[in-house]
Amino acid sequence: VAAADANPYLAIAAAIGSRSGEAQAHLGLAEIVIAGGDPAAAYAHVARAIEICRELSLFRLLPRATDLSEQLSGASTASRQSA
Repeated sequence: VAAADANPYLAIAAAIGSRSGEAQAHLGLAEIVIAGGDPAAAYAHVARAIEICRELSLFRLLPRATDLSEQLSGASTASRQSA
């Protein structure tokens, strides 16, 4: 997972103690690294976002996080089958 200082939004959310902001930032970063072709990094961001969502009962963000997780799982399965 990228360090907080690598993403200004994540750094600000962490600095002010906004864990919901951290979850949102992790989801955004996951989407960016998926588009960039780095599923391992994306999975780390999604996993952290899901962890925060569950801890804080962020039910409005959890579907987005689980959708990304399923997308990554599907991509992982497809790449293993084509190898």
